[in-house]
Amino acid sequence: MTTIREILNDKGPIVVSIQENSHLLEAIDRLNEFSIGCLVVMNAQGRMTGVLTERDILRNLHRYGKTLDEVPVSDVMNRIVYTGRLDDNLDAVMATMTERRFRHLPVVDHNELVGLISIGDVVKRLSHEHARENAILKDYISSPYPA
Repeated sequence: MTTIREILNDKGPIVVSIQENSHLLEAIDRLNEFSIGCLVVMNAQGRMTGVLTERDILRNLHRYGKTLDEVPVSDVMNRIVYTGRLDDNLDAVMATMTERRFRHLPVVDHNELVGLISIGDVVKRLSHEHARENAILKDYISSPYPA
């Protein structure tokens, strides 16, 4: 059973975040700087209060137009945040992300943010796992029978 922990062991625990009182223009700069699609939004006490994705910004662009340097992240961020745990099974994680239609999952351990994974991370890991299993099965099937 493959878990979130295995992805974070390969990927690392780095999470790019932004303060909820920062402006959208700063969020866009940070997304571009790190070539990522999601920021974890934190309050002044260092607690996660939401997530902000490229989609969130695009969906609200028509409301704010050219004033992105005046709109706080807290006005646009998604406050309903699903989180994962290190030992969560990737098949279940992928099913939830697909069903609920979100692409980024903050990972918590003992109520502390320890990482962030994307649906791309999950698919990549499961794809590698399936390829490895297929290779093992092919080797087994094609091996000569003992005499």
